[in-house]
Amino acid sequence: MPYYELSIYKCSPDPCADRTVSPVLHAPTGTIIENVNFTLFPGSVIKGAVTSVADGTSIPGATIHAISQLFGGSIVGSTTTDSNGRYTLVGMEPNLHVEVLNAVSGTQAFVSQDYSAHDCMYGVCAPLSSDFVAAPLYKVTTGINFALVPGRAIKGQIRSLGDGQGIQGYVTLFSANGVKGATVTSDAAGFYATSGLQAGNYYLEAYIVNDEGGDCRAYPNTPCASVTSITTQSSPVAVGTLHDRLGVNFFLVSDRLFKDGFEF
Repeated sequence: MPYYELSIYKCSPDPCADRTVSPVLHAPTGTIIENVNFTLFPGSVIKGAVTSVADGTSIPGATIHAISQLFGGSIVGSTTTDSNGRYTLVGMEPNLHVEVLNAVSGTQAFVSQDYSAHDCMYGVCAPLSSDFVAAPLYKVTTGINFALVPGRAIKGQIRSLGDGQGIQGYVTLFSANGVKGATVTSDAAGFYATSGLQAGNYYLEAYIVNDEGGDCRAYPNTPCASVTSITTQSSPVAVGTLHDRLGVNFFLVSDRLFKDGFEF
């Protein structure tokens, strides 16, 4: 949520928090006082653009996150790039980390990046290790730009084990050495796609949450509850340099299954 400085009526210079300099408003019973107006000052504003490093074309629809070290790496601001690849984060606090995710142009996915020019390696971002964006209060900080490297995505579908229909769920990515990366949400029909990735091996888990508690499987079909090491108890998914990796599908229990009167 955007952060705005406290503003006291008629306090000067604004913004200020000195109530002793604010006039007292008297409103007799049955009267209305009009034009008691305020100007809210955003803590700070961060602006920039997202482009392809290959040809400089803008990338619309990419997700921008502002991340606070003060709050343990929590996301304190979020927006998406416009049709020209530009973005604005309003009402931020000073000294933030900024990253771009979910960048796709046409069929081309791009590798996520922490500012400044720190590519997220093998699906794992480390925003708290990236550069600070000072973003002083009451100022507009410009030029926080990203030039992204093309990558390849992993794509597939989450399906119900009962009837084979697509179901909405989540897919979590792990690097070749088992470090947990991003989680993506599938659409209502179960189709999902990761952000752009460097060539290499990855591991994936898919899960759903429902009234019965849900289900979770490590690719291709190992129950997550029995997985103590994702790199040894599931199969790697290889990503190359030329094409997206397609058909990485999961079959999850979307509700209780019965056979011959027994639940299984």
